[in-house]
Amino acid sequence: MSILKEILMQLFFALAPFVIYNIYYRDKIRNYSRSFIIITSSVCLFLSMTFASSAVDGFIFDIRYVIMFFALVYGGIQTGLILLVEFVIYRLYLGGEGKWIAMVILICTFPLSILLYKMYKNTQRKSLITFIAGIFFSIIPLILTYQYNSNYVIEHLTFHIFVNPVQNSIGIWLLMSLFNKSVSDKEIFIKIGRASCRERV
Repeated sequence: MSILKEILMQLFFALAPFVIYNIYYRDKIRNYSRSFIIITSSVCLFLSMTFASSAVDGFIFDIRYVIMFFALVYGGIQTGLILLVEFVIYRLYLGGEGKWIAMVILICTFPLSILLYKMYKNTQRKSLITFIAGIFFSIIPLILTYQYNSNYVIEHLTFHIFVNPVQNSIGIWLLMSLFNKSVSDKEIFIKIGRASCRERV
């Protein structure tokens, strides 16, 4: 599979919650639920890991951190923990040489995701936090993988400095901005609908 196809596939998985949301809630007079976030995020996490980008068998890279951050922001800590458990179980099942470094990366990125989630909730500069998250989700795996197996990273340097950062940075920006816009538009739609109902009464 070409690099472009790998990136596009991961971006598709990243945007899937936004697409599903717009289809499922299009004509509903209510906004998303935690159950919706859990189900869509879990499915997208599973698919992104199943069809992950990989330069070498055993080392897989996908948009897992993007999906987990999205789940934290819109589903809360409990939703994030559910995805955390899903990731650990499935990554260990997939196996390969990179499974243990994947766990180390997760130990670093998940607490950071919680911190960024709290910052995201308490600031008006949401785009900046989203940008910072995308950068961290690209740099941390690169640094830790290099520490674990520098020869592997050097041999596939283009993959690590282009494919992974692009799919993480673009994926998180598109998903968070588009989903946030849809949720905001839905809130306005709901308020207008309720106001119209009160006027009729």
